[in-house]
Amino acid sequence: MILFKKKISPEQAKEEIIRLIDENTVTIYKAAFYSNEKVGEIMNLIMERWEKAGRRDRPIDHASNEEIMILYKIAREITRRRPEELLAENPDLAYIG
Repeated sequence: MILFKKKISPEQAKEEIIRLIDENTVTIYKAAFYSNEKVGEIMNLIMERWEKAGRRDRPIDHASNEEIMILYKIAREITRRRPEELLAENPDLAYIG
């Protein structure tokens, strides 16, 4: 049986990132996401653009489509795991979350 991945648009991915990470009540997911090195690099770029735009809209609205899709992939990978797995892999998350 072959399963096809559902295509998601960058706009849908933005909203899904917000749902999976920012609105998630499990703080370990937030900590794991925002402490991810690649997420940090992308967020620095996004925040720089957002600041240059006078903090107009949401920071994520200043991400490129490619950046959004990378963040979405990371968010999905993190939230598919149990919090216990994430903590076992990185005990410092307990202090961040």
